[in-house]
Amino acid sequence: MSSKLDWWKNRWNDLIEVIRVGFPYIVLALGLVMTVLGMAGTFKISLANETIASIGKVFLGTALFTFMIKSFQYSGVFKAELTKIIFEPQYLETKKDLPIYWDKLSRVLFEDKFKGISHKLLTDIRDKYLPTNSIMYYEDSEHVIEIILNNKTTGEATLKRKFTFNAVAENPKELHAYTFGISIPYKTNALDLKYKTEVKVDGDIRIDFKDIPDFTIQDGALVKQFSVELTGRTRYKIIRTEEINYNLYYDNILFFQANKIYNNLRVDIHYPKNYLNIEFKKCGTLLPYIKDDPTSSTAQFMYNGIIYPEQGYYINIKQVKPNSMRINQIGGNGKAKTKLS
Repeated sequence: MSSKLDWWKNRWNDLIEVIRVGFPYIVLALGLVMTVLGMAGTFKISLANETIASIGKVFLGTALFTFMIKSFQYSGVFKAELTKIIFEPQYLETKKDLPIYWDKLSRVLFEDKFKGISHKLLTDIRDKYLPTNSIMYYEDSEHVIEIILNNKTTGEATLKRKFTFNAVAENPKELHAYTFGISIPYKTNALDLKYKTEVKVDGDIRIDFKDIPDFTIQDGALVKQFSVELTGRTRYKIIRTEEINYNLYYDNILFFQANKIYNNLRVDIHYPKNYLNIEFKKCGTLLPYIKDDPTSSTAQFMYNGIIYPEQGYYINIKQVKPNSMRINQIGGNGKAKTKLS
């Protein structure tokens, strides 16, 4: 019983497929026959001839239109128009499966290179280097760093830093945040650390922090995170200054790691060249930093391009004449580092 039912279902499906494929031809044949019969006056009633002829013309028009549509499909006219619609921003904004589009388009663009790891690569690029959860980036950034050696024998120093940049937000109605952190290596019996920072947004003081005990001790370092809310504009002028008193014998590396996309960065470093040397290195950036002609007490480095999250630079501070200072030399271990973002 079941086999007979399946047979009839298959025959019915075959009939439907024949009708679907042959529909334009069937309509064309009916249209020709009805038009000829009507115009030839086959029927005794003139109204019947006119009606049959009119219906035949409608069938002919329908058949011709169907053939024209198929012709356009094969010629790619509809494909081109549909492609325009699919990739219109208004259409894409309604899609909830854009990551799938991204993956497929990228595979075509890369011609299926790195097949074994392509998914991981594309995911990292989309989520890490092109984050879409908060559309904001920093441009025309300038870092001014001043290293003051307070005691050449003990290594006590004051580090002053000033960060100036424009935060560019795509949507003024969206709530953004300027976040940064500080991690200062801490050691018992080392010089008591002193830290203060101030953040101004378009001239208004938003953070004025001078309380080192408020830091959290984590993995041998004093750690603190800060956040400033930004909303209502598409551009914000941010100036952040900070000052740290600490010991260069224990912590002689300054490390900057971006937490958002940066467009162009300039770093000016002021330090006593009679007593200290600095080693400036890029950290993960795609392009090198260009060293400008320094003055007697300033070193300048320019980065013209995009710095992506978790890229940046580090500065290794060393002594000019290690033997002229205490045995525990600056730059001896190179492990402890002050990290900022």
